[in-house]
This record gives sequence, structure tokens and C-alpha cells, in this order.
Amino acid sequence: MKPIFYNNKPVFFPAVRAHFVEVGGPVAGGYNSRANEIWQEGFRLAPMKLYEKGEMRRDVFELLAANNRLPETMMGDLSAMIGACKVGEDRITRLIEKYGLVPR
Repeated sequence: MKPIFYNNKPVFFPAVRAHFVEVGGPVAGGYNSRANEIWQEGFRLAPMKLYEKGEMRRDVFELLAANNRLPETMMGDLSAMIGACKVGEDRITRLIEKYGLVPR
């Protein structure tokens, strides 16, 4: 999810939902058929910012990579998701600039 600001106010939050090939956890691929609680299914994190004031939070990216069997693949997937949110931001911003926020 990425906030879109217009006139310094958050107005939209485009989001991407996708699957990762690997999410950490006790088995490769992230599907543990023997799991009987959520803690056995993969690496769990509370929601957190990947970027702070437009700057990448390297500590968060390093944490994600360190807890994944396929860090390069995971980072590629994550980069694609971030790129999709940026495309959404660009297109929504253009719509706002063309039509405004409130119908006329």
C-alpha cells in the first residue's frame, strides 16, 4: 500500500496483493501442511513502512531478505509490487489533476 498525497493531504491508498514464492518459515515455499498455528506458517511482521519520507528503509529490506530462502527472488517480487503502486500513484494523480477530487 502506498499513500497518494494531493495538496499535502493523503487522498488515496493504492495497494497490490500478490503471492511470494518464499515467505520464510519451517518449509520451503511457505506452505507447511503440518502447521497447527499461524507461527508455524512463515515469517510474521507487523505492518511497517518500507519507505520513510521517500527514502528506502534499508533496515526493513535487509530484515526481509535475511528471513527468506530466496532473497533475490523475493526482492524482485517486492520491487514489482512497489512499482505497481507507483504506477497507480502516477495515474491517479493525473486523474486528479485533470478532473479534480470532487465531481463538478
